[in-house]
Amino acid sequence: MKRVFAPSYLKLLSDNNVFAVGCQLKILKGKKMKRILILVVSILAIFQLGCGAGAVVFEWFLGDMPRDTADDRCEIDLLEREAATKEAIDLLDKIGGKYVRASGGNLARIEIDGKEITDETIDIIKKQIVLEELIIKNVQDFGDDKLLKFKSMGQLTKLSLVNVAITDKSVELLVDNLPNNMFQFLRKLDLSRNNSLTDESISHISKFQVLEELVLVGCSFTEAKLSELLVLKNLRALDIRGNLSIGNKGLEVLSGLESLRSFKHSSPAVDDAGVSAMIAAKNLETFDIQDFSMSSDAGKSFNKMPKLTSLIIYRCTNFGSAGLDALRGKQLKRLTLRDLPAVDDSGLAAFRELSSLKRLYLQEMDSISDEGARNLIYLKELETLEIRNMPVLTDKTAEYIARLTNLKSISIIGTQLTDKTIDAIMKLPKLQEVTLKGNNLITPDATNNLRNSKKFQKLQIID
Repeated sequence: MKRVFAPSYLKLLSDNNVFAVGCQLKILKGKKMKRILILVVSILAIFQLGCGAGAVVFEWFLGDMPRDTADDRCEIDLLEREAATKEAIDLLDKIGGKYVRASGGNLARIEIDGKEITDETIDIIKKQIVLEELIIKNVQDFGDDKLLKFKSMGQLTKLSLVNVAITDKSVELLVDNLPNNMFQFLRKLDLSRNNSLTDESISHISKFQVLEELVLVGCSFTEAKLSELLVLKNLRALDIRGNLSIGNKGLEVLSGLESLRSFKHSSPAVDDAGVSAMIAAKNLETFDIQDFSMSSDAGKSFNKMPKLTSLIIYRCTNFGSAGLDALRGKQLKRLTLRDLPAVDDSGLAAFRELSSLKRLYLQEMDSISDEGARNLIYLKELETLEIRNMPVLTDKTAEYIARLTNLKSISIIGTQLTDKTIDAIMKLPKLQEVTLKGNNLITPDATNNLRNSKKFQKLQIID
């Protein structure tokens, strides 16, 4: 039987398909180094995927299996994988699921949203032994019993179980027999909107020693066991928005996560003291906050965070212009200001000393007029600008936008700006992406001029 094997070992390795690599390496004629590589890949396959995955190559290497038999076994295995992939795609297309294929053709990501998870579906997913990410959300009959049936499949690196019927028992199941079960390599875990989970699940989550991203949005966790997460030395991103009982004490604890780069939280239980506690998070780069009860004094704390480059402030009603002014001199790259009624035109004067900003999002800032928007002209490095639902702005602001010569992306949504804004956009030399939506005073003729210019890589216009 004639076989042709392309030199694609690195490509296959990138898909975690170590067995396929072994099958290709083993038939190459040649030298001692190739045989050593065969042995290494075979052992790796056995370690990652179980004895059935690498045993063929390993047995042949030891001389316990004739070469022709090994060749046939490998070819059968690869054909079986192709068939399993096709079966999964057919099922996902039928139920409206989503998937992403890896470069080697296997399924790398599966997402099922709002569809019943049957035993047949589970069996088909379990055959995807190189699957990296599994997302199941809004499936109310997916509980402890069905999660148990996934235990025998290959290792995942990302798992999302969002708004399903899991309990603390499910989370305990995830960590059962670590580090020897399918979840030992999890880098991302998302258990959002599962209100049946209690603080006991925090204890179980803390056993995922290699976890890098943890998302627990809209759950009911308290501060009681947060300290147990401090053992997660690799945790870089934590999102606990909507856990309303986690306040100042909780942030004081979580600031001790030594690798934390991104932190998101929304709760009125956090005030100035909680924000100040996060100064201790020495590696924090992104701070996304909503509904905090902080005052403008929090601005001083933001400025003391040594590595902070991205700040998102949403619906913090007591945070005013003085807080924004306290950010002067901070080397921020991204700033989002949304629904902050106490920030007025004087607050935007801080832009004069935020010259490093590359991305700015101004959303639902009803108290900002053209006078405040004039400070945009000091943002010489700005590349992305979004102006959303700011009814007070007039075409005077368009004149300031026209001076942002480094701008690459602009979104103007829900404003009273007119065709003069289109004229300003057309003059921007580096602009590549434009989004216009709900700007009732911009005429069809002006938007047609944008379309006909064929100047932009991405143009989205929604009336």
